[in-house]
Amino acid sequence: MNAFLHGKSTFVRIIFLAGLHYPVAILAQKTDVIILNNGDQITGEVKNLEYGLVTYKTDDAGTLNIKWDKISSLIAKETFEVETAEGNLYFGSILLSLLNDTLIVASENFRFEIAKSSVVSIIPIKNKFFKRLDGSVGVGFSYTKATTLAQLNFNTAIQYRTRKMGTSISYDGNFSTQEEASTTRRQELYYQWQRLLPGRWFFGFQTGFEQNSELGLDLRINLGVGGGRNMIQNNRNVFLALIGFQGISEWLSEEAESSRDLEGIITLNYSLFKYDSPKSNISVKANAFPGITDWGRLRVNTSMNISQEIIKDFTIGLTFYSSFDNQPPEGSEKSDWGVTTTIGYTF
Repeated sequence: MNAFLHGKSTFVRIIFLAGLHYPVAILAQKTDVIILNNGDQITGEVKNLEYGLVTYKTDDAGTLNIKWDKISSLIAKETFEVETAEGNLYFGSILLSLLNDTLIVASENFRFEIAKSSVVSIIPIKNKFFKRLDGSVGVGFSYTKATTLAQLNFNTAIQYRTRKMGTSISYDGNFSTQEEASTTRRQELYYQWQRLLPGRWFFGFQTGFEQNSELGLDLRINLGVGGGRNMIQNNRNVFLALIGFQGISEWLSEEAESSRDLEGIITLNYSLFKYDSPKSNISVKANAFPGITDWGRLRVNTSMNISQEIIKDFTIGLTFYSSFDNQPPEGSEKSDWGVTTTIGYTF
């Protein structure tokens, strides 16, 4: 039986390769083709490959999620960015290969044969701006009658990526109000830009603002630069490390004037993915900011997020966050932490 399926799959590849010799056949090829390990073919449009799962749009069956290791071959006419676990980037169309474990990426001047098992992402490079956007949005609300405590949290993130750069903007806000008590706020808004380099390296800058009334912080504005590397990048795990420095301006609750300081940046991000449907994701982030001009000061922000897909593109999430400052304003707490639940949507 296995020999029959292998023979069937090889026969399909030969037919496709023969068609490449005829210009009319090329012009007629208006869709991508996935060939499964059992030889079945599915026509449609490759949206992307991320975390071991190919998102594939079809006319008859809607959008499918197919495990990468269940795919024998892939033919896609658009220009794609193909990234391997070693951090190598290839750009071109994806052609049919006679070998089950090989992916062919070809442009006008180059042709590369890549081990399929080493491929960790396939991203279409399209000219239309909105087709390069990915993002998510989540909102949560809770109210306790006995304590008259109401809490609202909102978060969103949008990413945009081209061949050589990536940029993102994110917002995370938590608000709590209670009778006979002041409203507490924790907000973070960040913009990041990265230049992508070979070998999974990158450098870039970020800017943003923070507010945390629990820590006595009315406003913090920062501008930083740094570089790092995706230390681990495969279809189940991503581990990123970054180091840099930033300048900050702070307005504290008990002080009339702002202060300006320079501090370091040490960032560690880890994500673990389960790509079976329904999808799930666990991510842990830690940011440390040791003082440079304000020597001896240390700020640390950590968060852990767990999300579970409930229906296609809609998720339920649980987030734990904490903030620590060993030299807060007089009368303010050194630490703040919380747990939030959200209903989210990814696009």
